[in-house]
Amino acid sequence: MNYRKIKAENYRKTNFVLAFYVVLFLLIGLLGETIYISLMIPPEYGIVDAMFFTYEAILSGVHFPIFTASMVGIAIVIIFIAIKFGNKIMLSGNQYTKLNDKEQRTQSEQMVLNIVEELKISSRVRFMPDVYIIDEPYMNAFASGWSEGNSMVAITRGLLDKLTRAEVEAVMAHEMGHIKNADVRLTLVVGVLTNVMVYAVDWIYYGMIGRGGGNSKAMQQAKIVILVLKIFLPILTIVLQLYISRKREFLADAASVEFTGNQDAMVSALQKISGDYEQNDYDLDETENQTRRFANFFDAGSWFSTHPKVEKRIENLTGAKKR
Repeated sequence: MNYRKIKAENYRKTNFVLAFYVVLFLLIGLLGETIYISLMIPPEYGIVDAMFFTYEAILSGVHFPIFTASMVGIAIVIIFIAIKFGNKIMLSGNQYTKLNDKEQRTQSEQMVLNIVEELKISSRVRFMPDVYIIDEPYMNAFASGWSEGNSMVAITRGLLDKLTRAEVEAVMAHEMGHIKNADVRLTLVVGVLTNVMVYAVDWIYYGMIGRGGGNSKAMQQAKIVILVLKIFLPILTIVLQLYISRKREFLADAASVEFTGNQDAMVSALQKISGDYEQNDYDLDETENQTRRFANFFDAGSWFSTHPKVEKRIENLTGAKKR
């Protein structure tokens, strides 16, 4: 297996899931529109025919898709807020130092800044990210930012103190891979679509209960569809979100080796980070736990984990040979 194949495979899988999200989002919107104009729909229509009827009503201009437009509008507002405050949210609850603005840097701090500057060139990222060191003993690193222009990377003191320079470079290259691949943007969009869809289904469900939902064939079937969505949609979207997250981790690992040309450093960094968490029980407050769960560099690996198993990541790295 080669790195180009790893990248192509993971791009294909995440693009498929993202397309599924968009289709599901639009179908829920169309279902909401169908219920909204239920009085216009012939009573003998089932839910599928009713949704086609609604679709044609929208295309012909008879009905403006107010429910779907509201879903899109809410999603845009949430994304805008996340773009504006996302980096601050990621750093909240931590003591940190921004290296770009610091005049007197320690040797290790200067090393981190130099590494990121070098990676900016090798990764062909157009803008220099903001670089932060978080004053915490646990080993972690993460990237944030909607685009390359407002991106940031952060590394904890624990990780900086316990890794060699080559390993720190590999970890930071992994985070630069997230920036280069627009993983933060992808994760944000998928997360927002998930929440908007779940709340939209809740709104439809309680709205139908409140007004009885109508007695037509389509509305009776719609009640069943909405009930099924209310139960299974949160589970499905969480699994898909985490699936995308795991696939993007493989991409970032491949990017690390692509940018540094040193797969051994990435492998040894993963082993040290995993081993450190197995040996230490860090006493983190709730804010720090949330940050670590959101952006942690390792995980146990399952359908409900943000990251693949370390063993699987190492297997992908050691089994891959650059062309």
